[in-house]
Amino acid sequence: EAEGAVAGRENGPLEAPVLWLPSGAWEACRAGELELDPRLPLAVGIDLALRHDTTAVVAAQRQGERIVLRARFWANPFPPGHSAHDDWELDVRAVSDHLRALRARYPAAAARIDGRTRDGPAFCYDPWGFREAATVLADEGLAMIELPQTNERLGPATRTLYDAVLERRIAHDGDPTLAAHLRNVLAVPLGDHGWRLRKISRNSARKIDGAIAAVMAVQQALAPPPPERFGAFLA
Repeated sequence: EAEGAVAGRENGPLEAPVLWLPSGAWEACRAGELELDPRLPLAVGIDLALRHDTTAVVAAQRQGERIVLRARFWANPFPPGHSAHDDWELDVRAVSDHLRALRARYPAAAARIDGRTRDGPAFCYDPWGFREAATVLADEGLAMIELPQTNERLGPATRTLYDAVLERRIAHDGDPTLAAHLRNVLAVPLGDHGWRLRKISRNSARKIDGAIAAVMAVQQALAPPPPERFGAFLA
């Protein structure tokens, strides 16, 4: 993409991309003493990459005014140029098993799907490369929320995370991979509607998948929780 005006899929011409988070803002949110609480609802953002990017699963949990974040990553273990690099492919089953483990550990209901409250975290995912696995998980009862990475959907979510970082409402544990992914982001402004996040170049080795997953997770963590169930009155 050109460094000047960039055409957006939904919003017409966009402004030139800029570096996103101000220097030091993410580091100022480090609060490793705060942990995820199994008694509270959990939101999870999933950005899947089958081969050349990194798969990121970021969990976000609202605890009062703070949003606690934890991340896990899967990446190609072979460096570019290695004989096995181009043949490696993500084991999607490992990601699915991690999501099942999160549901078992955090049973509090975080979302309503098709009018029904689902126990466990709200799992927000980009359908590219993950729709088949997500369908299986949804059939098992996981609260899967499809979130295509369009300007209309993710633009406001980027503003939500940006504001939370600057207001120091994010509490992370200093995960170096997540920090690196946030540093790697170039952001294309969408006027008053946030940003479209992208890599420095399409073939760049500097990944941003953790940033995308964090955007989805934080947006969902701040959504109103589903109503509590009493007996059999709510399904």
